[in-house]
Amino acid sequence: MATWIIVANWWLNDHVRIAFDYSQSNLSNFPTTTVTAKNTTVPPGTKIAGFDDATIRGFGMRAQVDW
Repeated sequence: MATWIIVANWWLNDHVRIAFDYSQSNLSNFPTTTVTAKNTTVPPGTKIAGFDDATIRGFGMRAQVDW
């Protein structure tokens, strides 16, 4: 998994800050899993690759007050 984050801070004054951040994670090289349980909706013996080659993106915002 490779993740990177970009953050921007905006100081309104000496005691108030607003932070904005964007992150992205690239998931790859997960091992395949073979289903062995019989009480599932997936037939036994099915191979599942997990999150292989998925990309997860997120945006966040935070307000902080110091007194």
